[in-house]
Amino acid sequence: MISERLIRPKDAAHRLGVSTRTLYREVSAGNIPAPLKISERTSAWRESTILQIISDRAKGQMSTTAVAVVVSEKRGPGRPRKLPVTDGAIGTDPRGAA
Repeated sequence: MISERLIRPKDAAHRLGVSTRTLYREVSAGNIPAPLKISERTSAWRESTILQIISDRAKGQMSTTAVAVVVSEKRGPGRPRKLPVTDGAIGTDPRGAA
C-alpha cells in the first residue's frame, strides 16, 4: 500500500497562494474538493490533490478537482447611511423624499 502525504489547511493555502479563509470559501463554492476528515477536529488534503490544483491553474485549465482562483466580488461603498427618524415613524425619510 502506498502512503501519500497529507497537507493541512494552512500549508495547502500557502501552496495555492491564498488565505486559509479563501481556501475554505473555494471548498464551499465547490471549486476545490473538500478535505479528508482525519479526526473530529482535524482535516487535510492529499498532496496529489493540491498538486493537481496547482498544475491545472498553471495550465489555465479547469478540471473536476480545481477551478482557477475566484475573483473576489467588488464591494459597494459600504453600508447604507442610516437616516434619523424625526417623527418616530419607521421608514420616514426626514429629507422629504418618498
